[in-house]
Amino acid sequence: MGIQKGKKIVIKVIPLVGHGDEVATRVDGKELPDTSYPRDVLRELEITQRMGGGEGATSRFVNFLG
Repeated sequence: MGIQKGKKIVIKVIPLVGHGDEVATRVDGKELPDTSYPRDVLRELEITQRMGGGEGATSRFVNFLG
């Protein structure tokens, strides 16, 4: 499946937790975006993929392009 003309897409950028278990919230006085652990991102991708079609799909309101 490709992107169809006139269709809107959403690209989600998920910052990952870096090295170690500590999550920094500020660097040089600047607030950082929330971060996620890779295992949580994988779980979210799997759920989104199931929602978007293919085996075990529950709904067709999402198309997973990733």
